[in-house]
Amino acid sequence: MSRRVFLSYSRGSRQADRLKKLLEKSGLETWLDEEQLHAGDPVGQRIQEGIAECDCCVFLLDRSSAISTWCIAEVSAFWASGKPVIIYRTDPDVSLPPHLADRKFTSELQDVVKACSEAISKRPATSPSAKLLSHLSALAMGGAHSAFRIPAQNAFRDQRTKELLGSDKELRLRLCALSGRSYLNSHGAAWKAGVGAKVIAGSALDVVLCSPFSSFANARAHANRTTLDHWKHSVSLPRLRDLEKNHNVTIKVTEHPINCSLFFVGESVFYDPYLWSSPSAESATENNFWVIEFARTSTEDPADSYNLLEGHFNFLWKESIPLETFVSEHGGQFLQ
Repeated sequence: MSRRVFLSYSRGSRQADRLKKLLEKSGLETWLDEEQLHAGDPVGQRIQEGIAECDCCVFLLDRSSAISTWCIAEVSAFWASGKPVIIYRTDPDVSLPPHLADRKFTSELQDVVKACSEAISKRPATSPSAKLLSHLSALAMGGAHSAFRIPAQNAFRDQRTKELLGSDKELRLRLCALSGRSYLNSHGAAWKAGVGAKVIAGSALDVVLCSPFSSFANARAHANRTTLDHWKHSVSLPRLRDLEKNHNVTIKVTEHPINCSLFFVGESVFYDPYLWSSPSAESATENNFWVIEFARTSTEDPADSYNLLEGHFNFLWKESIPLETFVSEHGGQFLQ
């Protein structure tokens, strides 16, 4: 039976190496990404393998790890697999984030080592992780490439966007979104990460936006205690018109609900399901958004996630009208 501990920590943590030495001194093996990951390795796949190989996880909680995409994904995967997670708070000034508020933790190294030994000794001989791994395999077969959690401080999604848009090859860009702020506003993160450069260079961009006067937009505004006209405060009508007039951008508007953002970049699509959550006093910048990148795996398989999302986009494109037609129909509402 394995006696291996997965250490989930943010880079720069001073306690990870110290904990590793103490665990190994007590007879336990450890899994650290800086030792297990090598240049060219598929990061997501190697971490999945590490989760399968280990019996428990220690989450080294500090200011950085509390908002780390990878750390949250790693800890969530251990909980989903039924394997123990020991929370080691290495910074006494850091409060437990909301998603860990009901969990016990320790701030003592020796308590962590003892908890790992006890957790592993109680583990059944047969790991219950097979179900989790089957789910992960299904996601991978559907084209899941990466998952990004994007509170305000997290730039991984935009780094990946920049990587995909940085190629010289011509890309077909498509977007459907509520207002498209990140992608269409000149100050938006995705626009600055490369969308803007591609559009300015002449790449075509087809956009479907949700009508700010639709019943869905009205319900969403009330639920989030915000103003109704989400274009006015996110992108602005003059900005949308400028994009169409001066660039190869086509914008259409739909009355159908758009409760997810889809951005197609060549053979990849970023899927943001709009998991809404209001910020809390403990985490003022938290928005609980996730983005999943799906890559096209098959042009024939109807269950391919890229194809499913593309079908959704095509439906919205057909069920929408040109921007100027929409503006003329709503007349003075934009002036209120």
